[in-house]
Amino acid sequence: WAYSFFTLVIITAGLSQLYLGLLPFSLLIGGLLLGLAWIAVLGIAYRRHSHETRVPPRSVLLWFGLLALLEVVYAASHTMPPPLHTVRQSTTPISASYWNKEGWRQLPAMRDDLRHHDDQPFNLQIASDKSTLRQFFTANHWRPCTGLSLTTSMQWLAPSPDVMGLPILSQVHADRYQAACYSKQEHPDSPLLVVRLWRSGYSLKRDTREIPIWVGNISQLATIQLGMMSYLRTNPDYTGLTEYMQTGPTSWQAVIRQRELAQIKSAKWKGRVVLIAPRDWLSNR
Repeated sequence: WAYSFFTLVIITAGLSQLYLGLLPFSLLIGGLLLGLAWIAVLGIAYRRHSHETRVPPRSVLLWFGLLALLEVVYAASHTMPPPLHTVRQSTTPISASYWNKEGWRQLPAMRDDLRHHDDQPFNLQIASDKSTLRQFFTANHWRPCTGLSLTTSMQWLAPSPDVMGLPILSQVHADRYQAACYSKQEHPDSPLLVVRLWRSGYSLKRDTREIPIWVGNISQLATIQLGMMSYLRTNPDYTGLTEYMQTGPTSWQAVIRQRELAQIKSAKWKGRVVLIAPRDWLSNR
């Protein structure tokens, strides 16, 4: 029972790291394989030397105490990520004219993950309420992302998995999970396109009407084969992806804006940002 218990603990801890985006899938599998190899080495050594003098229990307790002390020192010297917010985010209303000309620059240019690594640009800003946002993506043949569940996780072990059926893991920005996620595959052999969106804390206001501004990115996810497993990994190249968002229903309008060089922290992003909103909001700027 002890082996089953600790196996469950290790798997649960690994999946939590994967879900929070603290570890990529390949690093998690590599760590598990390395741990299994180390256990195998210890097992072989124990069987070969089990007849020799055993280690005194006091020495075993001393080693465990030393490991526990190292763990405490490590935890004290590393800042734990703050808890993910569940409270409602306050919004600052701005006019559509200001957002279209200068206000869009106030929105974040890069995603701030739990490790505070600014390696994913925000190349999308969309002004819309959530129901209209869903209609916009549906009209452009996008569908909600496949989430992680017991059923979808089985696709990782499928010999020829359906790319649209592979789970797309949630991401975090500024201690908040993504609020919307949509995916699309142009052709059976093409990479998977994914749009992730977060509330920006800003909204467009006109008279008594007000709609939130969403910030996020469009990225490509490639299928990676790791032995008998298949999983999705984000392509770090964001060049040219904004072109997929420049066409849509005639009732919507998309405009292109360019970030300054100082805000571009990724060598594979040219700083292009697409602003999308209902046409009647941007036409009166």
